[in-house]
Amino acid sequence: MECAVVLGGDGTLIHVARKLAEKKIPVFGINTGNLGFLTHADSGKARTALDSLIAGEYCIEERMMLEASVDGTVFGTALNDVVLTRNGFSRIIRVSIFVNGKPVCNYKGDGVIVATPTGSTGYSLSAGGPVVAPTTELFVITPICPHSLNARSIVLSGEDELHLIVREEKK
Repeated sequence: MECAVVLGGDGTLIHVARKLAEKKIPVFGINTGNLGFLTHADSGKARTALDSLIAGEYCIEERMMLEASVDGTVFGTALNDVVLTRNGFSRIIRVSIFVNGKPVCNYKGDGVIVATPTGSTGYSLSAGGPVVAPTTELFVITPICPHSLNARSIVLSGEDELHLIVREEKK
């Protein structure tokens, strides 16, 4: 089996996963960073983990990824999340959310996070979003500092197509 062995923390693993996604190369992470939530083993147990890998004692865990585009031009894939945020200090943006071409809601605030299950434990969680089991096929939309008393995260199927439209600020 071909795989990439990644030495680093969660950020390094996410970066490499994004780079290798198109080639469908599995990623095996060894944590040399701080948290290591996404990696398979800590550096102190790297030898044992690599021996198991070489012996074929492993299973591949599929993870959902997001593809982000602006005006039809794809600019990247993400294992964790895609963030649409304000430009400039103290600016509020208004974002309209459409799912499968139908309007779902409008958020007013600092921005919106679209997170995969892997990303649900990062920025989305910090912004008040739910934790999602890592192998499920869904994504979470979480407003960032919403200017509303009733703005909540939305959980959608991994099959749904999401469109975010930034609306001009009302004067």
